[in-house]
Amino acid sequence: AAYFDQLKSVLDSTHERDDDTEAFRKSAFDVSLGEEQVAKNAAEYARRYQADISDAIAELDDIDPPFGLDAAHAALATAAGERLRLGEEMAAAMEESPVTTDAAFRDLFYNLDGVVREQHFSDSCFDLQAQTNARGANVDLECNR
Repeated sequence: AAYFDQLKSVLDSTHERDDDTEAFRKSAFDVSLGEEQVAKNAAEYARRYQADISDAIAELDDIDPPFGLDAAHAALATAAGERLRLGEEMAAAMEESPVTTDAAFRDLFYNLDGVVREQHFSDSCFDLQAQTNARGANVDLECNR
């Protein structure tokens, strides 16, 4: 139960950071801002995305999973690493060719397999939620967030 409580705390803070970064993204591509500002905002989004998931990885690394959950915990950490690489690749792509519209950002995100990489993180969370339920820990990891 202690492990799942720690994990929930990490995932709650991860979800909160993700929500904040997503809220920033929604306003970052406002056409009234001008192309230069939107390009700066896109780069800032990539920086925030990387920082958020880097924090999550550090927090996950601080948790010592109990025997039997180490593989599922490692899968979540690996999926977090995929998201970190996604952020790095977004930043590099935007540096090479600035993104100035939401549509261009979504295309870049899709082309970098962003949806798949984020789904791996969610899937790993759901795997741990199943373990939580099987062990009767009664902790909701809120993997749907």
